[in-house]
Amino acid sequence: MLQEINTEMPSGDSRKEFICTIASQFFGLAANDDAITSLYGVKELNNFLDDGAAELLSVQHDGKKVRLSNSVRYIVNRLAC
Repeated sequence: MLQEINTEMPSGDSRKEFICTIASQFFGLAANDDAITSLYGVKELNNFLDDGAAELLSVQHDGKKVRLSNSVRYIVNRLAC
């Protein structure tokens, strides 16, 4: 017997659903993957959506987790010449 999988987004906030859907599609993850559904309560997502001062939402995937940030770090690797 096949079990039905609930693929509905858990938030009820269409803005969060849109961002999480785009992230899941970009990284090739199912919308109901834990890495995606765990994003709904992340403060960086709430900041981006509700705080006018948060102008950036950075989304990164490391193979296991999807991470959100409201800033971008610039790291310069210095090579010895």
